[in-house]
Amino acid sequence: MLKKISLLILLILSGFFLISCDSEDSNIIIDEEVSTEDDNSNQDSYLIEPKIWEKGTGSEKDPYQIETIEHLAYLSQTVNDLENPKKYKHTSFILVNDLDLMGKKFIPIGRQSNSSESHGSGYFWGDFNGNNHIISNLDINLPSQTHVGLFGLVYFGKIENLGVVKSKIIGNEKVGGIVGFSYDSKIESCFFEGVVKGNRIVGGITGELYIESGLNNLKNCFTKGEVVASISSAGGITGTLSGRNILLISSCFNESKVYSNKYAGGIAGKHFRGGISGCYNKGDITGESTISGISGISSYGYISRCYSLGTITGSLNTRPIAIDIISEISNCYYLKGSIIEGLYSFKAREMEENQLKSIETIDLLNYHPNVGSKDLWKYDSNNVNEGYPILLWQ
Repeated sequence: MLKKISLLILLILSGFFLISCDSEDSNIIIDEEVSTEDDNSNQDSYLIEPKIWEKGTGSEKDPYQIETIEHLAYLSQTVNDLENPKKYKHTSFILVNDLDLMGKKFIPIGRQSNSSESHGSGYFWGDFNGNNHIISNLDINLPSQTHVGLFGLVYFGKIENLGVVKSKIIGNEKVGGIVGFSYDSKIESCFFEGVVKGNRIVGGITGELYIESGLNNLKNCFTKGEVVASISSAGGITGTLSGRNILLISSCFNESKVYSNKYAGGIAGKHFRGGISGCYNKGDITGESTISGISGISSYGYISRCYSLGTITGSLNTRPIAIDIISEISNCYYLKGSIIEGLYSFKAREMEENQLKSIETIDLLNYHPNVGSKDLWKYDSNNVNEGYPILLWQ
């Protein structure tokens, strides 16, 4: 009897030990709905039968025309063919219809090559113009995969004028509603409405955004829905942001609820070098540590002409705009009472609701010390944002 009791105690203690040793390297997302059983990670299997497009030559003036979900699947299949590197370099595509994927299995356009001899061969190198059309019911469930989104990897490319709605994207790391990992590419006038989930580096538009060239940035984009990184780095627009010390994100807004255990922000989870300007956050931002309204943490960069309305809740290190490490925060504002149990920032100005909605605040947000700088903001005369300042393109 004594031996049985001793064995039972040993088993219980072993169970506690295993739980306590669960490390941050785990690929399990803290969400009961996420299961590897539905992982559509077989990159060579397509439930949508790929069919080659029939119109266009691929030039800038005569782009290949994506008319059906089968054409989109063909683009995915051919970009992911690692035997043909850089297949669509300097090639143009245009979406000519709204597409409903009806929740069918879809493989991201672009995936990582494991071969050192074919660097970048799994990237989308071209230009994709959504032509103001919408892709709906995109359902990607790859909880063990890196670089997950409608486009998995984009390399020196351009994605513009595209909306993705009623969609759910699940991956492990570098997960985005539009692009998983964007390298020195231009992303403009895109939006995502739905759910994006992963373990690390998760964003509503891009998972990871890296920009080296002054000609490229992410602008005029927005998200609505839910962005979750169970371990670290979640942002309404991008999970992580880095590059040269130039303007990287501008004229974007977030209405998604954002959660990360560590590093969560309305625009970016983590921000290293470069600038964020003319953006606002309306979503609630929650987590344990390093939680802020615009960028969870900002290092060696700058944030200007931004404001945050969403509730910011965290147990450790919360700020209304950003926790900054040798970063410049200027001309930024936040709604009074929006930060819960955190530190108010002397680098940003707290405002009452009526102050934030005033013409005077529009003037403040549009102010820039450089002569000839362009206005980014306007008064919400049509009440599209409950009277709060809106961007010129809204």
